Amino acid sequence: MKLKGISIFERHAEKAVLLIFALLAIGVFVMQFDLLGPTNAVEIAGKQVRPEQAAEEVRRRAQSIKGQMESGGEGVEIPAPAGIMDKLRAELGSSARPESVGSMALARPWSGEAFTPSTSPQTA
Repeated sequence: MKLKGISIFERHAEKAVLLIFALLAIGVFVMQFDLLGPTNAVEIAGKQVRPEQAAEEVRRRAQSIKGQMESGGEGVEIPAPAGIMDKLRAELGSSARPESVGSMALARPWSGEAFTPSTSPQTA
Protein backbone atom coordinates (compact mmCIF):
# COMPACT_ATOMS: atom_id res chain seq x y z
CA MET A 1 0.00 0.00 0.00
CA LYS A 2 1.38 3.34 -1.06
CA LEU A 3 1.02 6.51 1.02
CA LYS A 4 -0.58 9.19 -1.08
CA GLY A 5 0.61 12.79 -1.00
CA ILE A 6 3.04 12.40 1.93
CA SER A 7 6.57 13.42 1.17
CA ILE A 8 9.66 11.68 2.50
CA PHE A 9 10.34 14.68 4.76
CA GLU A 10 6.89 14.40 6.37
CA ARG A 11 7.37 10.68 6.95
CA HIS A 12 10.70 11.11 8.72
CA ALA A 13 10.51 14.58 10.34
CA GLU A 14 10.12 13.28 13.92
CA LYS A 15 13.13 11.01 13.46
CA ALA A 16 15.23 13.98 12.31
CA VAL A 17 14.15 16.03 15.34
CA LEU A 18 14.94 13.12 17.65
CA LEU A 19 18.38 12.72 16.06
CA ILE A 20 19.18 16.44 16.47
CA PHE A 21 18.22 16.44 20.15
CA ALA A 22 20.11 13.19 20.80
CA LEU A 23 23.26 14.74 19.27
CA LEU A 24 22.81 17.84 21.42
CA ALA A 25 22.41 15.69 24.55
CA ILE A 26 25.57 13.76 23.73
CA GLY A 27 27.42 17.03 23.11
CA VAL A 28 26.34 18.42 26.49
CA PHE A 29 27.41 15.18 28.19
CA VAL A 30 30.85 15.29 26.55
CA MET A 31 31.33 18.97 27.43
CA GLN A 32 30.19 18.44 31.04
CA PHE A 33 32.68 15.69 31.77
CA ASP A 34 35.46 16.82 29.38
CA LEU A 35 35.73 13.40 27.76
CA LEU A 36 37.55 14.69 24.70
CA GLY A 37 39.47 17.73 25.87
CA PRO A 38 41.52 18.93 28.82
CA THR A 39 40.20 18.43 32.32
CA ASN A 40 38.41 21.14 34.25
CA ALA A 41 40.71 23.29 36.33
CA VAL A 42 40.44 26.32 38.59
CA GLU A 43 43.21 28.79 39.25
CA ILE A 44 44.25 29.27 42.88
CA ALA A 45 47.16 31.62 43.58
CA GLY A 46 48.39 31.29 40.00
CA LYS A 47 48.28 27.49 40.06
CA GLN A 48 45.91 25.28 38.03
CA VAL A 49 44.10 22.81 40.31
CA ARG A 50 41.42 20.19 39.61
CA PRO A 51 38.05 21.07 41.21
CA GLU A 52 38.12 18.13 43.61
CA GLN A 53 41.50 19.31 44.92
CA ALA A 54 40.53 23.00 45.22
CA ALA A 55 39.37 22.85 48.85
CA GLU A 56 42.62 21.20 49.95
CA GLU A 57 44.70 23.77 48.05
CA VAL A 58 42.78 26.64 49.67
CA ARG A 59 43.27 25.00 53.09
CA ARG A 60 47.04 24.70 52.47
CA ARG A 61 47.23 28.32 51.32
CA ALA A 62 45.29 29.53 54.40
CA GLN A 63 47.57 27.56 56.74
CA SER A 64 50.61 29.04 55.01
CA ILE A 65 49.32 32.61 55.43
CA LYS A 66 48.31 31.90 59.03
CA GLY A 67 51.81 30.63 59.74
CA GLN A 68 53.35 33.76 58.20
CA MET A 69 51.08 35.98 60.27
CA GLU A 70 51.89 34.14 63.51
CA SER A 71 55.63 34.36 62.83
CA GLY A 72 55.56 38.13 62.76
CA GLY A 73 53.90 38.93 59.49
CA GLU A 74 56.97 39.32 57.29
CA GLY A 75 55.92 39.02 53.67
CA VAL A 76 52.21 39.32 54.35
CA GLU A 77 50.55 42.30 52.70
CA ILE A 78 47.69 43.84 54.62
CA PRO A 79 45.80 46.28 52.44
CA ALA A 80 45.34 49.78 53.79
CA PRO A 81 41.73 50.56 54.64
CA ALA A 82 39.98 52.75 52.17
CA GLY A 83 39.17 56.23 53.38
CA ILE A 84 35.43 55.64 53.45
CA MET A 85 34.64 58.94 55.17
CA ASP A 86 36.65 60.86 52.58
CA LYS A 87 34.73 59.11 49.80
CA LEU A 88 31.42 59.85 51.52
CA ARG A 89 32.25 63.54 51.94
CA ALA A 90 33.28 63.78 48.29
CA GLU A 91 30.03 62.15 47.15
CA LEU A 92 27.90 64.35 49.40
CA GLY A 93 29.63 67.44 48.10
CA SER A 94 29.14 66.55 44.45
CA SER A 95 26.00 66.92 42.40
CA ALA A 96 24.02 63.88 41.40
CA ARG A 97 23.41 65.47 37.99
CA PRO A 98 26.36 65.94 35.68
CA GLU A 99 27.10 69.59 34.89
CA SER A 100 26.83 68.92 31.15
CA VAL A 101 23.17 67.93 31.48
CA GLY A 102 20.72 70.82 31.51
CA SER A 103 17.42 70.94 33.32
CA MET A 104 14.60 69.03 31.67
CA ALA A 105 11.83 70.57 33.82
CA LEU A 106 9.08 72.52 32.11
CA ALA A 107 8.55 74.79 35.13
CA ARG A 108 10.92 77.01 37.08
CA PRO A 109 12.63 75.50 40.12
CA TRP A 110 10.74 75.68 43.39
CA SER A 111 12.03 78.46 45.64
CA GLY A 112 10.61 77.10 48.87
CA GLU A 113 7.78 79.62 49.13
CA ALA A 114 4.21 78.54 49.65
CA PHE A 115 2.05 78.34 46.57
CA THR A 116 -0.21 81.36 46.09
CA PRO A 117 -2.31 81.53 42.96
CA SER A 118 -1.92 84.80 41.11
CA THR A 119 -5.55 84.88 40.05
CA SER A 120 -8.71 83.82 41.80
CA PRO A 121 -10.39 80.64 40.61
CA GLN A 122 -12.99 81.25 37.99
CA THR A 123 -16.47 80.00 38.49
CA ALA A 124 -18.70 78.86 35.70
